[in-house]
Amino acid sequence: MTCPFSLRKAESDQAVIATVKENIRNHLLMALSEARSATIGIEPALREKLMDDLSKVFHPEGDASDLFVNGFCDAENMATAGIDELSDELFMQRRRAGYSVAAE
Repeated sequence: MTCPFSLRKAESDQAVIATVKENIRNHLLMALSEARSATIGIEPALREKLMDDLSKVFHPEGDASDLFVNGFCDAENMATAGIDELSDELFMQRRRAGYSVAAE
């Protein structure tokens, strides 16, 4: 039997995944910013090439955005499916309970 607590827990799990995703995204952006600051003194063309290459690999919205999104895709889909399943189960339980009460 499903209870509202299970649904709240599933929603909480989904929120944790979103928080971790945002946290990692922020760390990647921070690392790129630190690399930009650390390379301020090198030859400008070399710095630009390095930063372009790093951004392609590590920027969450750059060329590697699919890789970043894929890192969270399965967990996000599982969390959403779990919430949908629990919501449906709760709905059906309430519906059955409503029929039981109405039948009496």
